[in-house]
Amino acid sequence: MFSYWNRVKKCAVEIRGVVVDERISSRKIPDTSHPKNRYLWGRAYSDIKVDTDGIFKYDHLYAGAGVGKTGDTVIIRYDPDDPDEYYFVGYYSNGRTFATFTWGVSGSMILLSLFFFVYYNIPLLFLKKKKDN
Repeated sequence: MFSYWNRVKKCAVEIRGVVVDERISSRKIPDTSHPKNRYLWGRAYSDIKVDTDGIFKYDHLYAGAGVGKTGDTVIIRYDPDDPDEYYFVGYYSNGRTFATFTWGVSGSMILLSLFFFVYYNIPLLFLKKKKDN
C-alpha cells in the first residue's frame, strides 16, 4: 500500500501509449524483473507502443491482459528522476479495488455476526421475572 502511494507521488510526468497487440504467449514469458516487463503476468499480455518524450527510455512496454484492447490509448505516469518507476493509470490500482472489496466483505461479516449474536441472545439479556402466585 505504501509503495503505491510513494509511486503515485513520485510519478508526476504523464505520457501516452497505444495498445498495438494482445497476445497469448505460447513461449516462455520474458524476464519479469526487467523494468520493461514490470506489469507482465500470466500467459495473455498486451504490447504497448509508447510515445516517448526523451526522458522515458522505453518505446515498447508489455503488460498483462486488461490494460486495454488493441487500439486503445493507455496513460502511463513515470518518475522523471527514475524512469524505471512507472505505472499504468487505472491499471495499477486493481489490487486496491480487490483489497477494498475484501475488507468490505470482512467487515460486513463481522457486523452480521454481531447482529445475530445479539438477536439470538436478547432473551438471555432481558430475562423476565416470574410472578409468584
